Amino acid sequence: MKITPLDINNQKFRTKFRGFDVREVDEFLQAVAGELELQLKENLRLKERVTELESRVERLKDITPAPKGDESPDRAETMKTSMLQEAEAAMEGVLDGMKVEADKLKEEIKHLKKTKEQLDTYFESFLRFNIELLDTWNKRES
Repeated sequence: MKITPLDINNQKFRTKFRGFDVREVDEFLQAVAGELELQLKENLRLKERVTELESRVERLKDITPAPKGDESPDRAETMKTSMLQEAEAAMEGVLDGMKVEADKLKEEIKHLKKTKEQLDTYFESFLRFNIELLDTWNKRES
C-alpha cells in the first residue's frame, strides 16, 4: 500500500472520551506528510537525473571521434572508452544515491506503520479501561 502526503494529511482519527490532542496529531501528520513529500520530490529529481545520464551514456556510445591529424584511431577509441566509463561511473553514483534514499523512505514508512499500530493499541486499551470504569460506576449507582 503506497502512502502519499495527501493520504497522511487527510487521515482522520476518531475522537473518543479523552483521546489524544487532535491538534497535536494533526500537526504531527502534517510534518510527516511534508517530509514524505520532500523525499518523493528528491526521488523524482534523482530519477530524472538517472534518465538524463543514461541518455548521455547512450549518445556517448554512438560517438566515434574522427582522428585529428596526429591522433590515431586507437587514441580516439581510448578516449571514447574513457568517456563511457566516466559517464557510467557517474550514473552508478546517482543510482546508489537513489537506493539509499529509497531505503530511507522504506524505513520511514516502517516507522510510521509501527507508530500507527502503537497508537491503535493505545487507543483501544484506553477505551477499554474507560468502558470498564463506566461499567463499574454504573454498577455502584444501581
